[in-house]
Amino acid sequence: VHTYSINRDQTVLCFAGKSVARLDPDYDALMLFDQVFGAGVLGSMSSYLFRLREQTGLFYTISGSTVAGADEQPGLVYIKTIVSNDRLGEAEKLIAKTIDESKDMLTAQDLEHACNAVINSMVDHFESNESIAQAFLFINRFKLEPNYFSERMVRLQKITVDDVKQAVAKVLDTKKLIRIKIGRHI
Repeated sequence: VHTYSINRDQTVLCFAGKSVARLDPDYDALMLFDQVFGAGVLGSMSSYLFRLREQTGLFYTISGSTVAGADEQPGLVYIKTIVSNDRLGEAEKLIAKTIDESKDMLTAQDLEHACNAVINSMVDHFESNESIAQAFLFINRFKLEPNYFSERMVRLQKITVDDVKQAVAKVLDTKKLIRIKIGRHI
């Protein structure tokens, strides 16, 4: 646990840890999980973290990812919130519980919605000359096959709930995450 005291009425609380690199075999499973856990292309109002905010009213804001910044090197797992100082302990316990239980909350319907959202967003890679160029640069940078985008849909649809749960268990565990607290009287 890392703390930093500042004179503020709220505390920023963050759980963070190491994720996987972009070409890691678990990346796609984690990216699909991201759609239901922290938001992704589905938007934050449908995520587990947003649902926790709505159910408890504890957080000013909350967001997270299991693959933030994944590239040639591993990305980050993070869950970040802003909470009133007097509710910090309660918020910390609830977020930790959500982190540890979230992989078991995943349903086949969640995974199907996540997969469909990602597949439907793939057209964005080809909506402008700039995005087309970025798609080709991505393929070149990671030395992927030229048919990467046309085959991606098939690969994503083959990922099972068990695949996702196994990948998530490797990176999303409060015992593996640091906690950072920035606020008053911590």
